[in-house]
Amino acid sequence: MAIQRLWIAAGECARLYCAATGTDTGIEPWSSLWGYRNVQVHLPDDIDDERGWVESVQDLTDYRMDVDTLRQPQRRGERGPA
Repeated sequence: MAIQRLWIAAGECARLYCAATGTDTGIEPWSSLWGYRNVQVHLPDDIDDERGWVESVQDLTDYRMDVDTLRQPQRRGERGPA
């Protein structure tokens, strides 16, 4: 249950980040974070232990690298990809 709440929070942060920066929510990793948030909220019974493990452990490093890469231009005061 706690991990579900964290994924929901991550999806909400992705949505808010996109809104604040004018970034399209259809761009990865934002679309995956928002999509997985929607599954957690609206279809929680569709998440089995294996998918929860993959999303929370195996894919987390990839999400973090994607987010860090996309945020680099903002750190330099530039606009990132739209």
